[in-house]
Amino acid sequence: MTSLEELKKKMNQIIEENKPTVVLNTREDRIIREFEAELIESGIKVEFSLKVSDINTELADHSFGGSGFKRDQYLISWKKWEGENFRLVLTNIPHNNGKLLIKTPDQFKKDASLLLEDFALKFKESFI
Repeated sequence: MTSLEELKKKMNQIIEENKPTVVLNTREDRIIREFEAELIESGIKVEFSLKVSDINTELADHSFGGSGFKRDQYLISWKKWEGENFRLVLTNIPHNNGKLLIKTPDQFKKDASLLLEDFALKFKESFI
């Protein structure tokens, strides 16, 4: 094997070993990342949570994210995540289990991304 072939083989091995397990690049992923980036850039380090049903009351009786839970059983929060940076978190209230919004299943991200603008308005109103 020539040194060029060996180099290519080693490069491919390194790329394979270091590739991400999940690619977060859907439309909803970009919306969530951009929204988080705006909040981070603005320097807002105040926790804020809203029930999903309070963000859009017209859809309060519908399930959320394709789950069996209604919208009043979920919170979207801007809060410190695991003692580190502030992030958007989705919490299932009955089970009290929060998860980074960006890492939730696609249907949850799709439903939540449609609510982020209204979430931002209510967040802003909380300062007034």
